[in-house]
Amino acid sequence: MTTLTNETAIDEVIELAILADPYEKKGDISVTGLLRPPQMAYLESQHEDEIKEDVSEGLWKLLGSAVHVVLERGAKKVKTWRVEQRLMIRTHGWDISGKYDLWRPLEDGGELIDFKVTSAWSFLLEPTGVKPEWEAQLNLYAYMLRQSGTPVTKLTVLAILRDWMKSKAKHDRDYPQVGFKSVDVPLWSEEKQLDFLENKVTLHQAARIDSRFAPCTDEERWAKPDKYAAKKKGRKTATKLFGDKFEAQQWVVEQTDARDFVLEHRPGTQTRCEDYCAAMPWCDQAKELGVGHE
Repeated sequence: MTTLTNETAIDEVIELAILADPYEKKGDISVTGLLRPPQMAYLESQHEDEIKEDVSEGLWKLLGSAVHVVLERGAKKVKTWRVEQRLMIRTHGWDISGKYDLWRPLEDGGELIDFKVTSAWSFLLEPTGVKPEWEAQLNLYAYMLRQSGTPVTKLTVLAILRDWMKSKAKHDRDYPQVGFKSVDVPLWSEEKQLDFLENKVTLHQAARIDSRFAPCTDEERWAKPDKYAAKKKGRKTATKLFGDKFEAQQWVVEQTDARDFVLEHRPGTQTRCEDYCAAMPWCDQAKELGVGHE
């Protein structure tokens, strides 16, 4: 039996993740590619040879691929279900490809289902449990299916919570109570789906062909604004949180026990820039925001 060192094990994980990744380039851009910020996509393409693979991302890719294989193996046993079919549609001169997870017929049309392996905390951070990019992705697949003559009347995300902890569920009612979630996703009109598709294609064409792109938006950066916490002296948790310093100061002054309070500044974060953007080292916007440039 061969014993792997930590470094060797890490290399093995990355290699397995790459081999297990089912992605293959088709057309000019994929649906998932369209949903990435044009600035990020452009900078990554320009520095492709300099970008290093994140070990942890390799591990999650491997886990995600394994979960998909198991679920899809079961789904294929139902003859009326369609599993992992690739779609292609032409928009503004580009061929857009997409590969959905599962479609199954309903009495009033059809349900499009997407499997996700994600963090339990994502359901706490998103009020509906649905990330904006998930909603957009499923609606683009739905549009492509509709154009091929396949009805779509319902969108669903089936999520496996990879870091779910039974102990947290016991003591926190706001924490997901099981490690699996089924979430309904809003279904847009075909007009809204087409407008979204055409807008995204136009933005990525401008970036790829003419090197023209806008800075990433707050939503694209997964930005969290500065907060001001009004705390009782000696306590770790905030009594009340504010987005404006003056408003926080006013509230403290109005309290009968104002002298017992202190204000704590909690700086905002650029979550995607800091932890999930491979292009960050070459990004002028990240530099302006003080991310990764000390």
